This record gives sequence, C-alpha cells and structure tokens, in this order.
Amino acid sequence: MSSEVTQANNSIDLVTSRLQKFWKDLKETIPEAELFETKRSNERQSYLYSLGRTRSGEIVTYATAGNSPHNHGLAFDIKNVNFTNREKDIRDLLSKNSDIAWGMDFWRIDTKNKKKVKFPDPAHFQIKNWRSLVPGLNSKIVFPLVAIIGISIYSLRGKRK
Repeated sequence: MSSEVTQANNSIDLVTSRLQKFWKDLKETIPEAELFETKRSNERQSYLYSLGRTRSGEIVTYATAGNSPHNHGLAFDIKNVNFTNREKDIRDLLSKNSDIAWGMDFWRIDTKNKKKVKFPDPAHFQIKNWRSLVPGLNSKIVFPLVAIIGISIYSLRGKRK
C-alpha cells in the first residue's frame, strides 16, 4: 500500500486561495487547530471510502473517488480542536464567511429507510456548492434539469393549441 493512501496530506498550499484565507482566520481564532488533511488523491479517497465497507473500520466518508471536495482542493480537515467548546467561535467565524460550509452541519440520505439523517463531520470545512466549480461534476445535475424544463415547455406548447 502506498504512503499516499495511508498518509494524510496537510499542506494548505494544495487548496484554493479562498480556503487558505479561511484557514488563516480559523487558525487565528483557534490557535490549537492543526491541519490534518487537505487535497486527496483519488487513490486515498477510494481507500477512505472502503473503510466500513470492504475494509474493517468505521465509515468515514460517503464520497467515492473524484466526488469529494478534497479531490479538487476545495476542502480541508483539522485536528486538535474540542469542537464542543469551540462551536461558538467556529459559528461566529462562519457567519463572516458565508461561502464556507462546516461538516458539523452535514446530512445524508439513509439508503435503507430513505430518510435524511445527520452525518456530522466537525473536522471538515469546504467551499459551499463546490460541485459547481468542478467541470463535469455539476453536469450530473444540469442534464435532468434541462430535460425537465424541456418537457415542461413541450407540455405548455401543447396546451396552447
């Protein structure tokens, strides 16, 4: 197994300049915070995705390779922070950075009962709507939307006659 899979990359230089600025503000607010992981290779993402599925361990991500903001330099994780004690500080900082999302607020759909369940990841910060910044990823959303609009227009034209 390569070190790329088992070792976290924690260089802030590998994320967008926007996240670099946010990290600087976060570090000033919470000096004990340390970067844990920034940009991930697809190999590392696949390894993390396999945890709790095909490898022993707890599930740590629901994103497959290429489908995580970490794969595109649009997220970072931190460590050495008591998130319970620092939640107010983080929320105050996020109120001044409305384009940043905090993993503490994450939800996912439970595949068994199709219900929305909380999936907090307090160590994680990412650019909001990051998929729209990655060519090819938001096309998965755009095509169905275009199809629905097209069908609606076609239906409306038919009703005018």
